[in-house]
Amino acid sequence: ESNSIRLRVLNQQDESVHIALVRVAGQGSNRTNEQGYAEFFLPEDNWYSLVINYSSHEEVLYQERLSRGITYVYKPDSSTTSGRSLVLSQE
Repeated sequence: ESNSIRLRVLNQQDESVHIALVRVAGQGSNRTNEQGYAEFFLPEDNWYSLVINYSSHEEVLYQERLSRGITYVYKPDSSTTSGRSLVLSQE
């Protein structure tokens, strides 16, 4: 069983974002690779807050349930960049 999660960052056009900065509160930050994936090692399955940054886009995700061994996908919402929770979907 893996202690890590992977997060894929997509832009408005559903394209992978290379070198997006992903921060998980209390767990550090990581940049996405060429395929748009960032990996994090988490101490437990729990609720986490994340910040996603790329080009001029920034969104704070206040409440996301992350379970180790899962790959998640982030997609921005063109109508808002704040106040969303439960945004991530499983790949």
